[in-house]
Amino acid sequence: MRILIDTNIFISRETNHVIPSDLQQLLSVLNKIKAEILIHPLSLREIKGDRDARRQAIMLSKIGAYTLLEMPPIPTNDNVFLNTIEQKNNVHDV
Repeated sequence: MRILIDTNIFISRETNHVIPSDLQQLLSVLNKIKAEILIHPLSLREIKGDRDARRQAIMLSKIGAYTLLEMPPIPTNDNVFLNTIEQKNNVHDV
């Protein structure tokens, strides 16, 4: 099984603080089922845009350990998807 994680989950997992118990439980289950955790290319771009150079370097050093999602779908071409989700204008929500 392949699981695509959001940038916020990646950041929460990889920063140097205690992670929430629900994230601990999720990661435990994913580990038990030997799921492959993927990162979307937009997550990589978002991290590269971090203005805090030190934090950016730390996150980039960790994101390389994940598999990058190859050929991600383009949601703007999927009307069913677009009609299902709430439209966002925030660059982080893209």
